[in-house]
Amino acid sequence: MKELLTIVSTTHIHEYAPSIEILEKNLKSSYNKFKGIKGCKHVLYIDSKEKNEIYNQYVKNILDLINTKFQGIEVIDSPNSGLRLNYWHAINTCPTPYMLFIEHDWDILHPIDTPKVLEVMEKYDFVNLVKLPKRANMIEMDIPSRIQDYIVEAEPRIKELDLTKTSSFATNPHIIKKSKFLNEWKYHLTYPGSDPNSIELPLFHKYRDEINMFGFEEVHNKWGCYNYGPPSGLKYLEHLDASKSGKL
Repeated sequence: MKELLTIVSTTHIHEYAPSIEILEKNLKSSYNKFKGIKGCKHVLYIDSKEKNEIYNQYVKNILDLINTKFQGIEVIDSPNSGLRLNYWHAINTCPTPYMLFIEHDWDILHPIDTPKVLEVMEKYDFVNLVKLPKRANMIEMDIPSRIQDYIVEAEPRIKELDLTKTSSFATNPHIIKKSKFLNEWKYHLTYPGSDPNSIELPLFHKYRDEINMFGFEEVHNKWGCYNYGPPSGLKYLEHLDASKSGKL
């Protein structure tokens, strides 16, 4: 699987720094729940608005953690960068066709059949992004409560794995097809009216506006964004409170 998948993690200074408890829990749950990823190249980006004493200690603590418990992770000290720049660098330098992206403050709750996800993404050229859902049984929720996932539908074309077609493009933990991003999606990062520091929002706004113009079925066939599991499936993520984002 290491020929197909590269793991990319990001972390930054947060209110609990220089404690690495959140990051350690995230790394443990990632390796425990994403089946088969041990042995894949893994890059960890560390970011801060300034290189101060707390940042330097945070970096030191992370390096000690990697050396003692997660040997082999490549650490990139990247101050004054932010998620968008680090994501951009990661996907442009990714040596494999697929990238697993995980921010530092998610706890992965249930096992993911990573080899099967990659098998499906290799077999079906219309599957370009598979992300973990952070809500359970979305098909039964009222639409406003789903936020980005305002449309969720079963995918009958894929028999090997339960995936849900979604109107969402989000950077919560996901496996992305590198070629789709570099050949198409990167050109939407300057989409008018979106946050220039975000990866997620410009792409979601472009996707949403295309759905409004042309309908979900046609646009989803082109974008290929999925949630892992069926529309009535499990919640796969719990936020670890390293920031106020992702709690909805």
